[in-house]
Amino acid sequence: MNQIGQVGPGRRPATYGRSKSVTFDGVDEYATADGVATSGILDWQDSAHTVCVWIKTTQAARTYVWSAGESATINFWSAVSIETDKVTFWGIGGTGLIVTPGSPVAGAGFFQVRASDPAGINPADGSWHHIALTVSGTASTEAGVNGYLDGAAAGYGATGSAVATPDQFTIAALRRTTSQGYVDGPVADLQIYDRALDSSEIAYLATAPMLDAVRLRPTHWFWMGDRDTFPTLRDHGTGASDATIVNGLAGDIADGSPS
Repeated sequence: MNQIGQVGPGRRPATYGRSKSVTFDGVDEYATADGVATSGILDWQDSAHTVCVWIKTTQAARTYVWSAGESATINFWSAVSIETDKVTFWGIGGTGLIVTPGSPVAGAGFFQVRASDPAGINPADGSWHHIALTVSGTASTEAGVNGYLDGAAAGYGATGSAVATPDQFTIAALRRTTSQGYVDGPVADLQIYDRALDSSEIAYLATAPMLDAVRLRPTHWFWMGDRDTFPTLRDHGTGASDATIVNGLAGDIADGSPS
């Protein structure tokens, strides 16, 4: 259900500035918010959810904007990765978290959007980009997983029958046995919802001032810099599960964000 406007402007915490982000070094810095994963909100096939985030980079090689996985069974994970001219939405594990059919490009465990596709972007062009993934929470559903780029519907995949119950959530890397695919550049305003947002809500988040997300009541909401005390990234959502910057510096929280 579209919930835009259900929380009036008076609830908007206008005293909080929105001018910061966290810049990761592309070498070994990332952030963890495992309490998000253990809450069950990202359980695959059992829980509908949305993850959306802003990122700005010129990194050509594959980097993982966020990832969620099982520490005991490292072959079950979901993530969004970017590289020059493409964005890939992942759901790996068992018989498949994401399966075909999908579009524009799809295979076992992923669907991908290239810059040349309708609604495609080059996520490594040095501009801020908004990337969102929605999951229906229902197994074996065509178009049960949808990807959005800069507010526009860009691709989809089917949900499989495999089930994943992540206990790790990572920002700016893929964390498995070892971490990899580190982000080189700033990340801002990561939000997680306990439902699959619809297309109008995603478009709203990609164009409205970021504080206006309060109208949609994110379950987890990492502003990336405002009122944070290094190394903690405060969760401003209803879920209240803070994140921690790993291998970083206090100066990584710096000026610069999409709005």
